[in-house]
Amino acid sequence: MKKRINFVNIALILIVVFSIFLQFKNLGDRTLWEDEAQTAVLARQVVAHGLPMFTEGETNIPTDRSDLSDFNDKKIFIWNTWFPHYITAASFISFGESTWSARLPFALFGVLSVLLYAAICLRLFGQNKRLLIISFVMLAMSVPLLLHVRQCRYYSIIIFGTLWMIWGYISVLEGKKRGMFHLVAGGILCFYSFYVIPVFNLGAIFLHSLITDRRKEKILKTLVSSFLVVLAALPALLYMRLWNTRPDDPLSIPDMGRSIWVYILWINVFILPFALPVLYAVFSRTKWWFLLAAAYLIFLLGAVFDHQLFQWITLAGLVVSAVIFSLKVDMAGVLSGGEFSDRDSLQLLRRFLSLAAIMVGIYVLGLSVISRYPFPRYLMPVVPLILIFGSMLINNIISRNRVVGWVLFALILATNLIGALPLKAVNIAFSDDEKKMEYSVLPRELWWWTELRSDLFGFIYEITHNINDPEKALVSYFKENGRSGEGIKTTYGGASFMFYLPEMRIISGWDTHGEIPDYLIFRNPYPFPWEQSFPGVIYAPEEISAPNMVWTNRPDPLFHKYKILAGRSNLKVFRKIDEQPH
Repeated sequence: MKKRINFVNIALILIVVFSIFLQFKNLGDRTLWEDEAQTAVLARQVVAHGLPMFTEGETNIPTDRSDLSDFNDKKIFIWNTWFPHYITAASFISFGESTWSARLPFALFGVLSVLLYAAICLRLFGQNKRLLIISFVMLAMSVPLLLHVRQCRYYSIIIFGTLWMIWGYISVLEGKKRGMFHLVAGGILCFYSFYVIPVFNLGAIFLHSLITDRRKEKILKTLVSSFLVVLAALPALLYMRLWNTRPDDPLSIPDMGRSIWVYILWINVFILPFALPVLYAVFSRTKWWFLLAAAYLIFLLGAVFDHQLFQWITLAGLVVSAVIFSLKVDMAGVLSGGEFSDRDSLQLLRRFLSLAAIMVGIYVLGLSVISRYPFPRYLMPVVPLILIFGSMLINNIISRNRVVGWVLFALILATNLIGALPLKAVNIAFSDDEKKMEYSVLPRELWWWTELRSDLFGFIYEITHNINDPEKALVSYFKENGRSGEGIKTTYGGASFMFYLPEMRIISGWDTHGEIPDYLIFRNPYPFPWEQSFPGVIYAPEEISAPNMVWTNRPDPLFHKYKILAGRSNLKVFRKIDEQPH
């Protein structure tokens, strides 16, 4: 008798393969932007010296700090841990230096993240095939994740490392012998990729074990695991003095509130529309649904009204509403919809959802305390957890009404309509006209968050076309016109030039230290008082066929440019043609 073909398993495999395709397609086209290029330039130094360091007399040090405070007195990089530089160096040794080889190891970690995510989903709800398909598709087509794992930066490693830690912690809770190994190994990988991440992860795991488990054996294992991670991290902590190097300066209370709101808005528009759980609760007649509805209304009002005290009050209201709802409603039981027949599966789901809630809360609050700039890259490790929660909501809506559920699913995948449209409506109804600032994002600048768009279609366009971004145009110009040893002073993008133009001299930071550049480039919105800095030096402008803009390949979808549109002034390169005697 022939075995019946399992089309669901084939569909799951195809979704994973499609996700891998999206991560690798046209990987080497977009030019390495500033942060990526720093990793690549330091990897080049690892190939040359065995360490991310510079020797006496070497130029093109990738820093925007005139005092080189992100390097020690031996010119060894100490701002962050080194694993990303070493895997990039290994790729350079294996495949040669290129944009593609710089990004290759990080895309591979993206693939590992997809596979581990799939394993976690199978472990959580392997018996529900439709839910598996929805959760796989949610990750495969998550544009924020795709943008980040395609970058030569630590982002994909900390996503994988965090999932690895969660896998290990689940194993510890289930009493499996290798659970501690996975938890510790994932923590060490996170630390040596971006040292802040295991602090959040281990803090969330320990807090979760205290609140939800309370078994001394499990709590002890989380403590021992944390100790082992710290022990493995100790050499780098002591050598690099990482307690003195934070991602940014600590925040004031107003700044912290701003950061929390930016993270909340970003999650709502790009990851999980907050309207979705409200729609589900109302649609399924979940008890206490009005608490979620009230919390959503509070969110909309808090986002619109630009008053610090009001925004803090609305944040408190959001937290109180969420806590009361979680105490009154068994979310695991509600979301399972009676489709989890055995008690152990339901208990595992409860533990996972409570861990995800704690982790997301710790990330948002912790990052808002230590980081002046609320970059979504720091939230990437918890995005898969939010997507799993969202996939459960969608699956349950489909169970009640297939048409409504699948339409919502398609809208969430392809557009930001459900997250942005309510904000746009409330903003139109209650707010004043706003001055649109091109690069500064505050929660009050709601026009950023209410722009209706399709990041999925934009991303597909990008990976199927060659994009002539400003960095690419400038690199081409200097490869054609620049000469070895000539100096370039740019207000943005210096690290990119260091990687692609190693024979030229890139003047870092704002202080030129008395050097007179052969070329000046002014990138919006960064000014440079060159007339005062170089009196008597004459520069002639040459126009480049690329718009004068920055951050075109930055992974934050709020700023990422999937295509480079005309309609703004072109870049100009100012070339030194004469130097008058003083």
